Amino acid sequence: MKGELEAISERLGEIDAELAADLLKVIYDLPETPEAAALLESMSLVRSVGAIRIFVGRDEFGYVVGMFANLTDARMTSTKA
Repeated sequence: MKGELEAISERLGEIDAELAADLLKVIYDLPETPEAAALLESMSLVRSVGAIRIFVGRDEFGYVVGMFANLTDARMTSTKA
């Protein structure tokens, strides 16, 4: 699964930030919330923060809370891009 996440996160880094956020939302809405968080975690820090900003800007806080609940402590405290 890690290799798949890396490949998907690379692709998400190449597309528009709004579309990346939309894809995370679709994955989250499936019964795959941990996978959405894993994908968010595997994305670059810049892209992850960008997606979260989009969710916040759209008042979609439930997605932020749900994904953050499944992020690792290492990612939550990471400062590496």
